[in-house]
Amino acid sequence: MAAASVWKTAVLSRGCRPSSVAAQRSVTRMGVRLLQHSSRALRGSSSKDDEEREAYLNRLESIGLETMEEPWELIDTLKLGRRQSTYNNKSSSMRRYHVCNAYWVASILDPKDKIPDLTPLRPEVAIAGRSNCGKSSLLNAMSGVKPALGIAGTSARPGWTRSINFYEISQARDHQEVFMVLVDLPGYGPVHSSVSAKDQLVWKRLINRYLKERERLISVFVLIESAAGVTDDDHAFMDKLDQLQRPFFVVITKADVLTPLQLAQSYTAIWHDVTTRHPAFVQVEMPMCSSRNGTGIIDLYKRLHKGTMQWLVEHLPEQYSHDA
Repeated sequence: MAAASVWKTAVLSRGCRPSSVAAQRSVTRMGVRLLQHSSRALRGSSSKDDEEREAYLNRLESIGLETMEEPWELIDTLKLGRRQSTYNNKSSSMRRYHVCNAYWVASILDPKDKIPDLTPLRPEVAIAGRSNCGKSSLLNAMSGVKPALGIAGTSARPGWTRSINFYEISQARDHQEVFMVLVDLPGYGPVHSSVSAKDQLVWKRLINRYLKERERLISVFVLIESAAGVTDDDHAFMDKLDQLQRPFFVVITKADVLTPLQLAQSYTAIWHDVTTRHPAFVQVEMPMCSSRNGTGIIDLYKRLHKGTMQWLVEHLPEQYSHDA
């Protein structure tokens, strides 16, 4: 039996997967009601969002037990998925770990603004996704704090991030050595009604210019909500990355909303939707995480750190060859 199959079997034996079709359908419907309640609680949400989410969960149910093997090891090892005590404040605090220091250094508000020439030269990794997919919360979570308390501003209102924000990242144990810059891009897709069409056009031009011109941008991390899947807005953004030949990775966020089975189903659906359409997608295992309870955050950070250190060793060997 393959290693992934062993992990999958272990997870199922612990009751993470419903024992019958009826039980599975019950869990799925419970997830739909939870998501609809959460969506309606957000200012600016719409019934269309509810319908799209319910349709996506129906799609997950149709996948049934025919999931990919890859996500199961992550789900079991990192305790991903909605489980008992997932939202316990004490257990969530224990999972938060100060893995890096993040410092705001610059922002761009207008497409005509000069893109900051940050020194020293460090690779940039852009974080992109639909409005309210958890971009700013993810940065705060990597700093070891609750999503709403970190350096990156967050809000339940879609369209809160209205500029391109640059954050220098250093290891938690080293407050001086910056090894990369995380770039928080404005969200695309549905936004709050207070955001004008003109503002949305400005954001689009701002993002397009940055993606097209920034030479030190080494990759883009596209965040996809586990309970929403790849939307038309996501496809449109990835199409742009394909055109620009910008390599991108996919990160599945809000991994605490779905059950472990639904999360594995969502991973399978997202993988299929991205790999069959977007040549710029780097086909490696997709990280899954939850900024709310801290699961998967350290694993994602380690991947970011490893990738940027490889770039530094290749491009600045005189400074970083000893860290290889």
